Amino acid sequence: MVTTKWAKVKNDPVKYAALKRQVVESRRRKAIAQNQSVNEIRRQNFLDSIGGDWESAKHLISPIHRQVLELHFGLDGDEFLSLTEIGLRLGKSKQAISGLKTRAIKLLLSACLSN
Repeated sequence: MVTTKWAKVKNDPVKYAALKRQVVESRRRKAIAQNQSVNEIRRQNFLDSIGGDWESAKHLISPIHRQVLELHFGLDGDEFLSLTEIGLRLGKSKQAISGLKTRAIKLLLSACLSN
């Protein structure tokens, strides 16, 4: 397994938060220069926070959580959907989708950081 800068700070919440801020700001500046979309930046930040390996990480959460994250971050293609659009597609409210997304991210982060 490749040791990343994220793995080196995973046990120190202060260093982890500082690194995340640094990476997000750096990526934002680079994206502006390259004319990338906000959604592409969000997807990359999400992937970085879980160690960059969605294929391995997605098996740690339930199918509904997986589907919400895939649709919101465009992980199954290049289509990024808003929480409202995901709610319409799945027959749930925007608030319910937001809760599912938040819970899925917390589950993945706790699983990834404990490894």
